[in-house]
Amino acid sequence: NESDEVVFDPDRSIVDAVDGVFGSFRRLGSAAGVVKWMDRENIRLPSRPRNGPNRGQLQWALPSFGQILRILKNPRYAGAYTYGRRRSELQADGTVRIRTVPMDQWHVLIRDAHVGFIEWEEYLRIQATLASNSRTFKPAGRVAAPRNGAALLQSRVICGRCGRRMGPLYTKTRSSRRAYYYRCRGHRTYEGETCQRIRGDVVDAAASRFVIDMMNRQNIDLALAVQQQVHAEFAEADRQRANRIEAIRFQAELARRRFIEVDPANRLVAAALEAEWNDRLRELDEACKERDVRAAARDQELSGLKVERIRALIRDFEGVWTASRTNDLDRKRLLGLLIDDATLTRDGSEITVALRMRGGRALTLDPVQLPLSVAAIRKTPPKTIATLAGLLDTHTDRAAAFALNKAGYTNWRGEPYTAARISYMRRTYGLPSFIEREKNRLRDHGFITAPELAEQLGITPRTVYTIGADVHDDRIEETTIPTDGRTYRMFRPNIQSEEHSPSLPKTTTAQNSEQGAS
Repeated sequence: NESDEVVFDPDRSIVDAVDGVFGSFRRLGSAAGVVKWMDRENIRLPSRPRNGPNRGQLQWALPSFGQILRILKNPRYAGAYTYGRRRSELQADGTVRIRTVPMDQWHVLIRDAHVGFIEWEEYLRIQATLASNSRTFKPAGRVAAPRNGAALLQSRVICGRCGRRMGPLYTKTRSSRRAYYYRCRGHRTYEGETCQRIRGDVVDAAASRFVIDMMNRQNIDLALAVQQQVHAEFAEADRQRANRIEAIRFQAELARRRFIEVDPANRLVAAALEAEWNDRLRELDEACKERDVRAAARDQELSGLKVERIRALIRDFEGVWTASRTNDLDRKRLLGLLIDDATLTRDGSEITVALRMRGGRALTLDPVQLPLSVAAIRKTPPKTIATLAGLLDTHTDRAAAFALNKAGYTNWRGEPYTAARISYMRRTYGLPSFIEREKNRLRDHGFITAPELAEQLGITPRTVYTIGADVHDDRIEETTIPTDGRTYRMFRPNIQSEEHSPSLPKTTTAQNSEQGAS
């Protein structure tokens, strides 16, 4: 102004139009959403060209994405003075590159230097939202249109590790159904390895439960919230149209006064002024008609019949979602009205699902557990293995199976244990059997097998069995390991008997000769 101060434009329509950009962003949460809404409602934004024949003159036009983004990113709208947001860098080929630097590298930042449309804290929140939105769209472009297929979150899944888009991968199974996964597209840059691969049906089930719960939690309140949002959007658009009509009316009145004040004899000037007046009146009439048409459309949209249908639909949303007539394409379209994208991060068998809702709200679902693999399902619980390991000290395979069944243990199918299953478990987990443990204990007391003792004494194993079975011959001590059917015998020489009968090898050799002759 004249005092060299930064103030709001005295034209209230300009201030309301710029303030409406920030209000729309609070409601929609994205710059593209603001552009689409203003284009749909035919809301124009003011601008003053810096160059050209219309330099400094006020112009109204439908906003572009770049114009909305410049308003949202400019700290001057938050009342801050800055210097050094962009820097020019000389490239090797002689060209100059303009680069935007982070806020901590700005040369000057003076907050509350002048009046602003928003507070500095809100400006920081806007920048964080824009940064999050840009990370969503940079890796793989915009969200594709819904297509047929079982993947509910198709084109809306983002890898929580690298930030790239995850696409559905359909595979054939032994059954008739087709399984599918969400695979990170970053595998192309990870030396052939997949960054993440997550089962899609598990994630989609969690997203479906969230959507149904959210729609059925507070049905009437949600319907009223939708109506309030529609009313707010209509009120904001109607206010912008009213300001535009007022500005056009002022221009028409100004043209009328110019036409009246001109000398009627000067027909050339009078004709030009009359044409300008007629143009302003025509423009005013079109603006008023547009406002009336928009108001009538909103009234019809918010009629009592449609409001009741919205409430009924929300009350029965679960039935609509799970109905057989609702195909995958319809569910994807319904999901797209609520969720912008889902970020998946896998940690072992646990998946974290972070959702970004329409409007910018972000939330995280409860951790989703992946179903166990067949190998994990069939794996015997550690408690069962520990119990079996203790039983095998005193029980055979058959007795251990009976004890486990009596204690309530079953296999992964819920079936009782048998001796064959206990034997398979032992071999799988490396547990020594009762026979092996008994043999080791007897070896500690000097007992060995018949072939081993025969090799020590220089006799045959059959002779060892014969002497051990003879109750009147105490030169070899015999012990039997009790089993379910087969008999295991181990032997050791009786040292006291050998002292009194040192001729064991001779006697044994003679017996062998007699047996061989016979």
